[in-house]
Amino acid sequence: MHKFIKAEKLCNKVDSDILFSNGKSFFLEPFRIVFLKKDFDTNHFSRIQIVVPKRNISKAVDRNKIKRFIREAYRKNKKSLIDNLEFHKTVIDFSLIYQIDEIKSFSFIEEKIKAILLSLMLK
Repeated sequence: MHKFIKAEKLCNKVDSDILFSNGKSFFLEPFRIVFLKKDFDTNHFSRIQIVVPKRNISKAVDRNKIKRFIREAYRKNKKSLIDNLEFHKTVIDFSLIYQIDEIKSFSFIEEKIKAILLSLMLK
């Protein structure tokens, strides 16, 4: 249950383009979240894409560190979202876009990810 497998990652360019063209978005500092809910039709309940723009964080080491923090926070807290999606028979694709130009601590990012997952359950 606490794994982050390939099927949970939004890697396909076509799916990513559909997400950004048809999805809804909201902002919860330091993230901009773009999401698209669909009826259940595949073997996964949620797929996530993590984006840390080079424009905001110039060093690759720092971008990778932030992405690692986000992945770990999502991996630890995704169970409630997946249970909710299973109950409602829906699938969600979403993208987390890191919008600020400083590196925040893991505990800060984890709290924000928890709030984002709760918001996605309510939308």
